[in-house]
Amino acid sequence: MELIRKGRRAKMPRSTQRVSAFLWEAERRIYRAIAKLRIQLHAGLRDESGQGVAEYVIILAVIVVAAIILAVAFHDKLAAVWQSVTDQLGDLA
Repeated sequence: MELIRKGRRAKMPRSTQRVSAFLWEAERRIYRAIAKLRIQLHAGLRDESGQGVAEYVIILAVIVVAAIILAVAFHDKLAAVWQSVTDQLGDLA
């Protein structure tokens, strides 16, 4: 759209001015929202607060897997110890 004719600004219709202002404001708001999201994304990527929790979860998982392996490997001996303990508790009652 050619707005300058012979060194003078051509008058735009009021409706065109409103649409132009609306589009400019919408574009500005979208740009600000994208900039804000970008800042939040960069801040989230730099945040290492969950790293300690992840390490504890990994350690806990290793302990649980080791306990399961030991329970399966020593099932018979554990059953005998458990039976001995329950027999001795039964004799006390």
